[in-house]
Amino acid sequence: MSKMIRQGDLLFIQLEGSQLKTALEQRAEIKRVTAANPEKKDDVLQLAEGEITGHVHVVEQTDVQLIDDLFGDRVLVADQDIEVKHVDEKGESAEEHDTATLDPGAWIVRQQEEFEPRGNTSRAAFD
Repeated sequence: MSKMIRQGDLLFIQLEGSQLKTALEQRAEIKRVTAANPEKKDDVLQLAEGEITGHVHVVEQTDVQLIDDLFGDRVLVADQDIEVKHVDEKGESAEEHDTATLDPGAWIVRQQEEFEPRGNTSRAAFD
């Protein structure tokens, strides 16, 4: 069973076996997360932003890579623990969520979805 960690509207699922191997092989093709990820702002990897609070889920470590579309998901990859922080618009710790520490390896990043039954549609949920 894969390990899962939730931080607000984000769910992190640890990859194992052949999926982990594929993620590590893909990582070798990505030089640096800044070159492959347009969401990297001010040298911080932004995973999600709350539309109401303006708070963001970020990774500040520079040696963490984000593969944007692997297995239909975004995947974080690192050789050391990954710290996902929840910060306000000033970059200071936001109180809603504690820092999530992910073990070294590869993690799928999923954002919670909201379903609208009248329109039969779904969209990403935001804080």
